[in-house]
Amino acid sequence: MDVVLIMKGNSMKQIYRFCITGGPCAGKSTGMSKIRSKLHDLGYLVITVPEMATELISSGITPNGSTSFYEFQECIMEGQLAREQAYLTFAEKVMNQKVVILFDRGLKDNKAYCKESEWIDLLEQFNLSDTAINCRYDAIIHLRTAAFGEDDSYTTINNSARKETKEEARALCEKTLNAWNGHPHLHVIENQNSFEHKMAHVVGVILHHLGEPEPLEIEKKFVVDSSFCLEKIPVNYVVSSIEQHYLSDKSRVRSRTEGGVSVYTRTWKHSTGRKGVRIEREENITGREYRMLKNEAISSLHKKRVCFVYDHQYFELDFFEKEYACAQKNGALILLEIELTSIDTKVRIPPWLPVIEEVTGDNEYDNIQLSLPLN
Repeated sequence: MDVVLIMKGNSMKQIYRFCITGGPCAGKSTGMSKIRSKLHDLGYLVITVPEMATELISSGITPNGSTSFYEFQECIMEGQLAREQAYLTFAEKVMNQKVVILFDRGLKDNKAYCKESEWIDLLEQFNLSDTAINCRYDAIIHLRTAAFGEDDSYTTINNSARKETKEEARALCEKTLNAWNGHPHLHVIENQNSFEHKMAHVVGVILHHLGEPEPLEIEKKFVVDSSFCLEKIPVNYVVSSIEQHYLSDKSRVRSRTEGGVSVYTRTWKHSTGRKGVRIEREENITGREYRMLKNEAISSLHKKRVCFVYDHQYFELDFFEKEYACAQKNGALILLEIELTSIDTKVRIPPWLPVIEEVTGDNEYDNIQLSLPLN
């Protein structure tokens, strides 16, 4: 779990940042209210940051009305950057040691409303990158619009800034989800048996990341036939390059590079004795810290990671270099992983993905076992 760590004397304050996003009429406002109530009961100070676009539209500033569409996106980006920094600065000053910031949408939501060229211009104008934006939020909670549901619960009555039809809502929901594709912790919240179940899932994801009652990594893992290649993926995907280096204290440092921009983390994992479930602690580190720790590594590996969404589930497909083929005798190793909030969750594997077998909990397929010793 990535968190902002602030030193206060001899104590360490943790500030957790969650982006709540999704399509129109997805339940964001109710979800944030549920999260806030639950976390308040657990002793957290919860700070909610309202959506910038809705505020601008409600105040009379509209795209292609009072301003051009691109200028409207500029206003959103500029205002959101300033607002996020202001709320984070406040969070750093409060005395409470457990602070959660809930963002009603994040910076990459704007990508869903831009042409690709416009988004690139915005990133350049504000000296940002997709990777740098990902680092601003510890997890992305994407709620699917009610327009995907089978009932008549979709409505725009509760938000005067929204006018989308069902078809438009579905399209925007997909574009928003694709905008966040590639984030290390992206959770897709489906429309479930009832709205109450959907909200319970939202709260459960947040508690999972906060480590209530403990910070667990829950995932399932599968071996994919080594003949599979990127060209066979029929859905939107994001590719990143990963280097992992393992230290003598059992921790791992990672460099994850996307679009020429790298982010660095250090992770500790410990077994719980349960198949597919481990205790995990993760923190952001600087490039300088990464390079120093990398020099102390006892083993290392490189892989290409492909992130995509299929049937409302977020998958990570890792392509290992051929020297890691020790676990799969017939060629290069490809592993499919999915992060879950419950080990009992049913995984809906894409029919176009040639999965050979499930290897959840098989130590032979742990990355540390696949890493190569350094001379």
